[in-house]
Amino acid sequence: MTNSVGLPPDLDALTILESTTDCVCVIDRDWRIAYMSRRASVETARGREFVGLVLWEALPEIGASAFGRAYRQAMAEGVPTEAEEFYPPLDAWFSANAYPLPDGIMVFFRNINARKQSEAALRASEERFRELFRTLNQGIVFHDRHGNIIDANPAAGHILGLSLDELRSSRHSGDRRWRAVDGEGRELPPAKHPSVMALSTGRTQHDCVLGIFNPLLDERRWLLVDAIPQFRLGEATPYQVYTLFSDRTDQRRAEIALRESEAHLSRAQRVAAIGSGEIDFSNGSWKWSDETYRIYGLDKATFVISAESIAAMVHVEDREYFGASVEAARRGITPPTIEYRIARPDGQIRTVARECELTRDESGAVIGVIATTRDVTELRAAQRQREELQEQLLHAQRLDALGTLAGGIAHDLNNTLVPIIALACLGRDATRAGEPLHADLLTILQAGLRAQELVQKILAFSRKETAEPALFALASVLREALGMLRAGVPSSICIDESLADIPPIHGDPGQIHQVIVNLITNSAQAIGPRPGTITVTLDLAAIGAAPAAQLAITDTGCGMDEATLSRALEPFFTTKGVGEGTGLGLSVVHGIVASHHGTMQIQSRTGQGTSVTIRLPLAPPGPEPAAAVERKSNE
Repeated sequence: MTNSVGLPPDLDALTILESTTDCVCVIDRDWRIAYMSRRASVETARGREFVGLVLWEALPEIGASAFGRAYRQAMAEGVPTEAEEFYPPLDAWFSANAYPLPDGIMVFFRNINARKQSEAALRASEERFRELFRTLNQGIVFHDRHGNIIDANPAAGHILGLSLDELRSSRHSGDRRWRAVDGEGRELPPAKHPSVMALSTGRTQHDCVLGIFNPLLDERRWLLVDAIPQFRLGEATPYQVYTLFSDRTDQRRAEIALRESEAHLSRAQRVAAIGSGEIDFSNGSWKWSDETYRIYGLDKATFVISAESIAAMVHVEDREYFGASVEAARRGITPPTIEYRIARPDGQIRTVARECELTRDESGAVIGVIATTRDVTELRAAQRQREELQEQLLHAQRLDALGTLAGGIAHDLNNTLVPIIALACLGRDATRAGEPLHADLLTILQAGLRAQELVQKILAFSRKETAEPALFALASVLREALGMLRAGVPSSICIDESLADIPPIHGDPGQIHQVIVNLITNSAQAIGPRPGTITVTLDLAAIGAAPAAQLAITDTGCGMDEATLSRALEPFFTTKGVGEGTGLGLSVVHGIVASHHGTMQIQSRTGQGTSVTIRLPLAPPGPEPAAAVERKSNE
């Protein structure tokens, strides 16, 4: 190709120009377009019709544009120039580079719409990031590779209470208040700061809790921090790191208050022995408080709560209504307050009281139940003990009333017996044996003496009779009484005795004699006509820490059931037929034992006989009191 510019007709050079990705145009010194590459023709949408035309005539818009100015400068000064501008006729952005030639200039230009769009998108993205950086309520701080703060957003300054200049300075480093602490309140070494860790390890540090002093608020604020290292392409070491953090002070305070509230509730439940629980019917989940686990004796870490696992702990006799209350709640019926027994893993049987309340959603549908659980084992035991004490008090009051009544009856009966016995004695002495009247008088006298003996028993029961206490050997009184009783006991009954010689006791030997007679007589009557054995033992024992004599009388008689045994000490209570007993035997024995500061225990089972064990305190060492014991009557 030959032209006025002197372009060499070199086919290889033209091939190169045609193959370049830029559009190529050659302009001579007369501003004629001497050459336009195929890509340039396509880009300008005019083909090669511009070749041979003057540039300013072919493309008049270029004259006043940045491109025209660049072309003139290259032509005039012989230096490369460049320009970049939007070209309205083609509705596109172009960049152009003009290079001087000996007889003109060569222009390389290209469509840069795609680049401009990318740049615009990048600028928009940067602006969005900058706006986000400015308005984000989380703090963002950038650190260079040395850990120095190079930028921070306004939220960071607000959260930390410092300006960017103050953040960049180190003027607060000597004040311990400015030193960060970890989530436990321990001072955090600088090397452990999340930003430093991210720089040194190249790994992101997530969810780090830091306590930072805020000088504006004059208090420590708690932050949740992420530190993210940033790398340049091909580099393994971060060139900077940014920390993203939020103020969690209010949340932390709320969590602390919640923990304190839960701890307070747990302590209150533990003191009151009241636990709580909740069932969510939507997913079948159960939740228990710590006190509920304690009441059931379970380990919270290992026990899996379910209806089946709880029911397995409930006493077999209580399971039916325990399960029925849960089913009632599922049907929307508030379960009644119930008490049931549980068998704890340690073997203890505890009594538990439970109260329930249904939970409902906004529509009123039942979605679960919340319950309180209270250990009432000790309460129920105390109630039973109180009832027993009340029963004993009533029993003692009845005994006291009966004693008063018995004393009055004995007084009147004794006044009635005195003339009867006296006149019977006079009549007996005035008549001879064999006479009918003599025999009748003897009968009257025997009846009067028997009645007088009954009066003595009543007086002993009512404590109207007084006697001088004395030291005496209990074994001697026992041998004397047994010697007398053997003659009146049927031969089918064997009396075995094992009497140890023990120190003396202090009391009324006559009353103790009556105790032995009453008990042996009761045992003989319990055995009846059939063969049997009465075993009498005397040995040392103790009442509390004090030494005592223990007298035990055991028989092989018919025994007593629980109902009879519970009333055995009641005055006038007897299981014997009319005329066979007064019902004062055991009650008199109990009164005598109590007056001697002793204890009495009765054990009996139907068909297995009865055992009465009496313990009487031994006399303390010292001089023997008056030995004579005189029975006196108040009447």
